[in-house]
Amino acid sequence: MHPNSLRRITTKLASSSTLQRAQRTKKIKKMASVLRLLAVLLLAAAAASDAVTIVVTNKCAYTVWPAALPGGGGAQLNTGDSWSIDVAPETSGSVWGRTGCGFITNNGTQLGQCQTGDCGGTLACSKLGFSPLTLAEFTLGSHGGTDYFDISLVHGFNAPMSFLPAAGGRCARGGPSCPVQEITFDCPSDQRATAGCNNPCDGKSGCGPNNGTEYFKKACPETVTYVGDTDNTTYTCTSGTNYQITCLNLSTNSWKKFSRMQMLTSQHPTPTNTHPSPYIPPHTSSYYKLY
Repeated sequence: MHPNSLRRITTKLASSSTLQRAQRTKKIKKMASVLRLLAVLLLAAAAASDAVTIVVTNKCAYTVWPAALPGGGGAQLNTGDSWSIDVAPETSGSVWGRTGCGFITNNGTQLGQCQTGDCGGTLACSKLGFSPLTLAEFTLGSHGGTDYFDISLVHGFNAPMSFLPAAGGRCARGGPSCPVQEITFDCPSDQRATAGCNNPCDGKSGCGPNNGTEYFKKACPETVTYVGDTDNTTYTCTSGTNYQITCLNLSTNSWKKFSRMQMLTSQHPTPTNTHPSPYIPPHTSSYYKLY
């Protein structure tokens, strides 16, 4: 065979081998990308399957605007409505109800004010609301761990609430309930607030127990009433349990009292540019940083 022909054949074989290697490398890279995407999708699916669902239901005879942190935002719930929140494992957070709210849409954001639980004048909350507020608190464990949850009146009371595990949860003793709207109606004169009842400690460490916190404890013994009130007030379930937070229905007499109170306190002070939000409840001079 002529040397030139041999060189051409050799060159073709080398080119063919190089092309095959390039094609194999391209296939391997493509397969690696697919596998990485699959791994991401599997991790996302696993995280979603581990998420805990908290369903907030309004069984009160009036509209409630619940809010949740972290990341839950807020919603309007008329009587009978529910709102679902998916919470990742190893998360600590809180849920509370706002009452007497009014919102308008401004550039895609819902702004307004609430008589109780206002979080800075927005429907979707990014910080905890004003006192007084009934607060559902939780710390979720990792897979196979333990969840801890409670109802706190450390920052006062504004709505009757229960915080219970959903059916199928493995829990030591159910969950707490504070179904007594009369806390607001019968609130001691020095603790009274618009459509709620203040806690004299308001989350301050080293405060309580005292007459003010004992008022809450007698009405709702399953709740936390001051920092350090840990006697049978923390509830536990196996991690992965779903939960139900409910605004509890009022008796007919309680509803009549609440309606009259709403009418008497429906007039809000006109907001000014010096306020940090469109509305500051009349019982407070500045925004409370609760945590």
